[in-house]
Amino acid sequence: DYKSKVIQNNIFSLCFSHEGGYFSIGKITTLHHLSKNISYVDLLNKNFGNYFIKLNYIKLGNTTVEYNGKAFIDSGTTLTYFPINQFQQIMKGFLKICEENKKCGNLRRIKDLGYCAKVKFESEIYNIISEGWSDIIVVLGGNEYIWKPENYFFIYNTESNGLNVCLGFEENARNNILLGTTFMHGHDIIFDKDKYRIGFVPADCNNR
Repeated sequence: DYKSKVIQNNIFSLCFSHEGGYFSIGKITTLHHLSKNISYVDLLNKNFGNYFIKLNYIKLGNTTVEYNGKAFIDSGTTLTYFPINQFQQIMKGFLKICEENKKCGNLRRIKDLGYCAKVKFESEIYNIISEGWSDIIVVLGGNEYIWKPENYFFIYNTESNGLNVCLGFEENARNNILLGTTFMHGHDIIFDKDKYRIGFVPADCNNR
């Protein structure tokens, strides 16, 4: 490890996809990056184990949701959580886009999961996320992070509820933002502990 000088740099990165992903330690692996530019955001704290960064605002369509506070990145949490006020504004803008394009599926809330659209066949899922659901722009430390539907969706399938495609974000009664693995999908997230910063770059995380 870093302390025993096995690796030269105190850095690691996580790249998640729906099918798996990869993990790098000691260096930045650029082989599967889809851009040459890595955006960095300074950490707001220097006690590792908790990673807090500045989140300025969120935008989708013509809706801008102000926040200007800290967000916690947690790879151990599946969904992404927003404070109730910001979540309601996000969903208002999201559903407005859905009303206009008529291609979002019949979104409804499922307890403990959030908003989901029931489908009969898996082939319907691609049409919903590619033609109906909106990109969500999250501005982190002044840098735009484009959160695409193909990254934030997840599939929920049970005998009682059937096959559903769901939004990978929900409201958080604790009034803070928690960026879970649904937020991290499709990006190489770089934890640079030497320089106290987080980097992010679009990547093909299916490649291993």
